[in-house]
Amino acid sequence: MTDLDNKEPTFISILGRAFQILEQLLVSEEPLGVSQLSRETGIPKANTFRIVKTLEELKAITPEGDGYVLGSKMIELGNGAKRNNQFSSIAIPYLQKLSAASGETINLGVPFRDCILVIHTEMAEQSHLVANLQPIMPLYCSSIGKLFLAHMSEASQKQYFESDEIRARTVSTITTYEQYIPEREDILKIGLSHDREEYDYGLSCMAAPVTRNGQLIAGISLSGPTSRLNYKGLDSLEAKLRDTARQISAEISANNVSLAEID
Repeated sequence: MTDLDNKEPTFISILGRAFQILEQLLVSEEPLGVSQLSRETGIPKANTFRIVKTLEELKAITPEGDGYVLGSKMIELGNGAKRNNQFSSIAIPYLQKLSAASGETINLGVPFRDCILVIHTEMAEQSHLVANLQPIMPLYCSSIGKLFLAHMSEASQKQYFESDEIRARTVSTITTYEQYIPEREDILKIGLSHDREEYDYGLSCMAAPVTRNGQLIAGISLSGPTSRLNYKGLDSLEAKLRDTARQISAEISANNVSLAEID
C-alpha cells in the first residue's frame, strides 16, 4: 500500500464532513456559526473551523451576520446540475409556460431528508413574500411537502409530527397529527394540496404531484399573495396546475427518466 492509499481515507472523511456542513447550512433558515455547526453535525469544533475556512476560501459558503450561509459557488454548481439533469430539462419548459399563463411563481420540489428541496423556481409577478421563500421547505406547512406527507405510512406521519422541529409559523399552521388527518384524506381524494397561509402570512400555495409510472417523485406548486390568487380564481389556477403536472408526468414516464436523474 502506498502513502497515497494511506491518506485517502482521511481525505474521504474530510470531504464527507464538508458535505455535512454544506447540507446543514442548506436546511437552516438562519446563518450558522462554527459552534452551532459543530453541535448539529457532531464534527469536533477545531475540525469544523478548518473545514469552514476552506469552504469560505472556495466561495462555497460566505459569512453573514454571526454565521455562514451557502455561497455563490454553490449557486453556480446548482445551476450547472440543473442544465445537465434530464428531469429538469423536461420539466422547466412546462413550468415556464404555467408561470406565464397564471402570472404566478411556480416551484418544482423533490424530497430531501424530512423536507422538500426546491430545485427550480419560475418567478412571474414579483412578490416580496414569494421571493423570500427558502430553498428547503418543511413537509407540514408547504404544499409540496404535504403531498409527500400524505403518502407516508400512518406510523411515519405520527412520528413526524412528534418531531421537535414542528412549530407554528402562523396561526393557521397545522402542528399535530390529529389536525392533519382530515387534510390528508382531502389530499388523497382530490390529488392536490394547499398551504393556506401556514408557512407565511399573506402567502398561499397549491401543489400537484409529478409521477413516474404512477409513483410520486416530485411536486409542482403555484404560489402567490392570498388575495391575488382568490381574485384570479382558485378553480382556474388548480386546473392549470393539474394539467401541467400531468404533462410533465407523461413525458418523464414516456422517456423513462430514471429516479437517479431526480435524486
